[in-house]
Amino acid sequence: MRYAHATRTAISYQLSVISYQLSAISLCATRTLREQLSVISLCATCTRSRSVISLCATHTRSRSACE
Repeated sequence: MRYAHATRTAISYQLSVISYQLSAISLCATRTLREQLSVISLCATCTRSRSVISLCATHTRSRSACE
């Protein structure tokens, strides 16, 4: 009986860890996607207004994101 309880506890703990890891991955992926979409939108605005690309680059982390 102890073995079954210990097994259930270990499985429950592992599922909690997996759930936490999936939440962290999801949060990171959402944040990264949001940042990428923001850069794309900003670069499209710079291009549409025929502004200098360097203007767009000042608002982003990487100049290559706008080029």
